[in-house]
Amino acid sequence: KHRVVMTGAYQLPFGQKKRFGSNMNKWADGLLGGWELSAFATLQSGFPLQVSQSGGTLWNGTQRPNLVGDPNTSGSIYSRLNGYFNQNAFTRPAPDTFGSAARVLNIRGPGVKMLDASLLKNWRITERQSAQFRLEASNALNHPILSDPPTAYGASNFGVISGTKVGSRSVQLGFKYYF
Repeated sequence: KHRVVMTGAYQLPFGQKKRFGSNMNKWADGLLGGWELSAFATLQSGFPLQVSQSGGTLWNGTQRPNLVGDPNTSGSIYSRLNGYFNQNAFTRPAPDTFGSAARVLNIRGPGVKMLDASLLKNWRITERQSAQFRLEASNALNHPILSDPPTAYGASNFGVISGTKVGSRSVQLGFKYYF
């Protein structure tokens, strides 16, 4: 329903030809100058949940369970890991009937709030040659980004969130030499 992606890059103002330390010697500039920060943030609401019937008995089509109550629950997402929605709001339909639950519930899965970031250090070696060190982190804040709960009524894990969409923080180092 909603998705915002923001990105930005910032060169720190330290070093030769910068706001602070413009008269630095070559060695101090090699240590303090040439740093950059960049980030990539993603904020996204979850997708609508689609309920189906595990072990349906229809010859043709997808069988859904009957909706007999309100599937909405309240509380934080962490308090609802074992019941993201009300599992008791559903019942098994009679054989060879479609079931009364809507194809898509008015409930959305967990959203995404993620920040990827990098720190770069640039060195000018000659007029045509330079080097760059990179430290990059995916999911830099290391927040769990929970997956959608299984939505097949009758399955043992129906409505239970037990995994993540994105793994934990991942860091990589890199070095580039431009010539």
